[in-house]
Amino acid sequence: MTENNKSHFIGEKLQDLLERNFDAQEGFKQAMEDTHNHHLKRFFFAKAVQRGEFIAELEQRIKNLKEESKKEGTIAGTVHRAWIGFKTAFAGKNDEEVLEECIRGEKTILEEYEDGFKYVNFPPAVGEILRYQMREIQKTLDEIKSLEDLQERKWDADKDFASKV
Repeated sequence: MTENNKSHFIGEKLQDLLERNFDAQEGFKQAMEDTHNHHLKRFFFAKAVQRGEFIAELEQRIKNLKEESKKEGTIAGTVHRAWIGFKTAFAGKNDEEVLEECIRGEKTILEEYEDGFKYVNFPPAVGEILRYQMREIQKTLDEIKSLEDLQERKWDADKDFASKV
């Protein structure tokens, strides 16, 4: 593989990660709108900001490869958010469902990063940035799972209380 082809291949994978981070950022913004819990709103805001930072880092790496970076997420991400918005408009949405959607999104983006490392030999500086982002995404996934567990316990306690009244 020529150096030009190698750079282009690396650039393509970085573009994929960039798109997924756009999706995640928009997903967290949507989650902020869908929840009424102020603590979750702040959490989702912080994660949307973090993904903005990831986007900026990826755009810089893509620019360093002399490639043009994409400016939006994937079609699948856009369709998924539209479907969630449609469901919410008719059925309403509770925080547990919002958290479940975030878990689904974080698992998807983690898989994209893992695939990148399977198929691409990133330059050391780029690999370091991507590993950092992966660790942060994994931490976010773990945090969201913990929040979902708390929400489930709260939901169960509310149901128990309601059945006794």
